Amino acid sequence: MIQQTIVVIMLAAIAYQFRTDVAQVMLGKVYASSTDSPWKPGVEFKALSWANKLQQTGQTGGCCFPSSWVTVDKVFCSDELSLAQDAIPALADCTNYVKSRTEWPIVSFSSGLYLGNITQTRGGGGQFEIKSLILNPDEDGYEKRYTKDTIPCKMVAKCRASPSTKDCKSLRSSINWC
Repeated sequence: MIQQTIVVIMLAAIAYQFRTDVAQVMLGKVYASSTDSPWKPGVEFKALSWANKLQQTGQTGGCCFPSSWVTVDKVFCSDELSLAQDAIPALADCTNYVKSRTEWPIVSFSSGLYLGNITQTRGGGGQFEIKSLILNPDEDGYEKRYTKDTIPCKMVAKCRASPSTKDCKSLRSSINWC
């Protein structure tokens, strides 16, 4: 009985340690891509929501995406990053970076494939909002993404232009933000 308990605890610890990797794999298998006719947000927006949730669960501080269509548009719809591909790993890298730093204030981060500008939230507690984010072209694994004309970016543009529409309000409320 004790051995089984130890095994379960060890498996839970391993799953927690690799939660972002597991979530990234699971998202693509569980959710379909977004469609605009009919309006149906999909895996791309779940990735954004899960990214924020994963960085806020079980720890104090870290990085998150603010509740701003302007920021989401700037970060993910400028042919630099992909919502589905980059939201979770970018926040994980940002969180790992800020948790390993001691300088004050932290205004930017560089970790792995991602470079970004961040700002500490008003509530403090070591929580940082992503303000801008790009891929590091000098890093191994760099691959240019073409996202500007994708359905999720068209949805973001619609919500940026008309945030008070029913669809946009519903989408905003379905995402876990900072």
